[in-house]
Amino acid sequence: MPQPRGFLGAATLGGKLYAIGGWDWRELFPSVHEYDPATDTWRSRADMPDPRFAFGTAAVDGRIYVIGGQSVDPGPCPCAGWEIVGSVLEYDPVRNRWDARAPMADPRLRLAAVGVGPDVYAIGGSSPDLGVIHDRVEMYDYRRDRWVQKRPMPTARSSVAAAAIGGRVYAVGGRDGAQTVDALEVYDTGLTLPVDGASKAPGVWARIKAAHDRAPADSR
Repeated sequence: MPQPRGFLGAATLGGKLYAIGGWDWRELFPSVHEYDPATDTWRSRADMPDPRFAFGTAAVDGRIYVIGGQSVDPGPCPCAGWEIVGSVLEYDPVRNRWDARAPMADPRLRLAAVGVGPDVYAIGGSSPDLGVIHDRVEMYDYRRDRWVQKRPMPTARSSVAAAAIGGRVYAVGGRDGAQTVDALEVYDTGLTLPVDGASKAPGVWARIKAAHDRAPADSR
């Protein structure tokens, strides 16, 4: 990348890869770089309105969404000028422009975000200033610019990863505040997208057993 950094966001859209924000352990970045795999080149795009890291990132219907994270507080702050935010930014690569959208219910960082059909799901995360590890799941409806509360995860956690297959969202790993966990849980969004396996159960989370929870294979 043109700029070394960690805790950044990444998303793919229109055959391009976008690397967004992040932190190099000295400063936060608002910068955005676009990678074109066809030419193996990077180029700079419009900066975010504010620098941030440890946010959720998802792409839906031609837009990229940056959700929550830690940012810079322009006013007085006991956290040395940094604050945990619940704000949401929308990037339009055609216009090369960022716009503010409706914020989440709770400020949080180290959450996961994933696009499923026309919607974005924000999952888990933490609010260290409040001592809270979240099981919260919120769905963003960009058409109405509003957030809807969904059924919480069975396991509250931050630094969680998420991915979608068909109409189901999988929440993988993370930390529960005391330790790193191997939890794998799946949420059925109810969307009529192609899904293999069992019949759908909209709005329900289910646990998937970890490898060490399964019965040993028959050795005969």
